[in-house]
Amino acid sequence: MSEVTYRVDDLDGKTKVTGDATTVSLNGRTVTIDLSNKHVEELTALLAPYFENGVEVTSRKRNGNGTANEPTDKDRNATIRAWRQSQDRDDLPKVSDRGRLPDAVVKAFTTEVEGHASVASLEAAVNAGEKANA
Repeated sequence: MSEVTYRVDDLDGKTKVTGDATTVSLNGRTVTIDLSNKHVEELTALLAPYFENGVEVTSRKRNGNGTANEPTDKDRNATIRAWRQSQDRDDLPKVSDRGRLPDAVVKAFTTEVEGHASVASLEAAVNAGEKANA
């Protein structure tokens, strides 16, 4: 005799779930949740505009003990360069495709992007970028 195991939808506690758990990441926190097809569709519809306008993060290589390696300085510098080049700001020096990054640019990136700057400053940065692309 074989045994069948069902999981229960974590939202409603009633619906049987037969598919894989859903993984969601937000602000550095990743969770898995058992959802019925209906709830997966609702979550997908809710998040679709954010995914359509976001930039996909590629998976990081795993080291021998199974944990993700941190991005290299080269990766971080490339991210900082791309960020600075997308900004239409006179208060920061320009950056080239190679060479040392100016301290002011690294500090601004660290504060405004990695340091979770205020919503107002992020909106200002986005608005400045939209003006540059217009």
